[in-house]
Amino acid sequence: MPGLSALPRLAAAVKDSDEATLSAIKDRFENHNGRIVESYFPAHTNACLLLVERNGNPDGGREAEKPYRRLMVWMDRRDIAMRHPPFIAAYWRTIWLARRAEHESKNVLTQRTRNLCLDMLFDVAVLLLGTVDSIASTKDETTVRLERTSLVATADLDRVEKFAERGAIHRTFARYLLGLPAGIMLLALPVYVMEQHLRIAQSFQHLITLCIIGGGIGAIASVMVRITRGQNLSVDVNQGGVVTFLAGAFRPVIGAVFGVALYALLEGGLLPLTAGEQQSHFFGGLSFLAGFSERWAQDMIVRSAPIAPSPASATGQTSKEAGSNLAEEQPPHR
Repeated sequence: MPGLSALPRLAAAVKDSDEATLSAIKDRFENHNGRIVESYFPAHTNACLLLVERNGNPDGGREAEKPYRRLMVWMDRRDIAMRHPPFIAAYWRTIWLARRAEHESKNVLTQRTRNLCLDMLFDVAVLLLGTVDSIASTKDETTVRLERTSLVATADLDRVEKFAERGAIHRTFARYLLGLPAGIMLLALPVYVMEQHLRIAQSFQHLITLCIIGGGIGAIASVMVRITRGQNLSVDVNQGGVVTFLAGAFRPVIGAVFGVALYALLEGGLLPLTAGEQQSHFFGGLSFLAGFSERWAQDMIVRSAPIAPSPASATGQTSKEAGSNLAEEQPPHR
């Protein structure tokens, strides 16, 4: 009895079968679908709700051998609740969020977060099916109770979705932070090459190495400051773990590149700054600022770009003078 097609038979066995038959059907169900962790069988409606767990994620990957949970819901479409639009919306949204937690978010949510989301969705589904079962056993006003239950379920589903989004951001942010030490290790390679293999003046070697280290430290400090202030980093939860890790590793590398770039522009006379006598202090601080604030470094680089003169300014004329001369050269209209 694999999949959702086994739920109607299991629900019927809970109501009508003896204990031995029910145990046999349940064992057969668990052999195909996994161990039943939580279950809810309404007494007065044809419905079934299960939270099952089995070893081996069908999506494969690194989590192929980890326990995998799944929310399984079945309800008779002929039930009167399935004719109430707000209830239908909450019902199918619960199933949709469960499928997202099971499959789509496997790369952005931890196993613990996914399990918590499924547990909360199970509670929401119990609320929906329990209300329908209560209505079936009484003669209360159906529309009013379904309307209230749908509103409560919608609010709970909003909280579940926000919880999943926060969990995805936290996991992505953790991967980003793990990439920062890797970026620092990458900077060790150019520093080693600079100090051991390049045959340039020792003063230049020292300053370039200082700019590489200062830019990397500035980038790390920028991330640390934003963390302590509670500011969010711009990370995409859907770009994958490897890309997020590389983005974190590139952060100190970019800071080092900006630090060396500003050093080259300053030495080339493209920036209106003077290093002074304490060049080590000056370039160390400049590279730190370049790594700490990438926007500031980009602005400095853009400002250092030479601006090509216009044809009018190249001849020493203003735009007004050029326009008047052009008017004098044109023949009068006849």
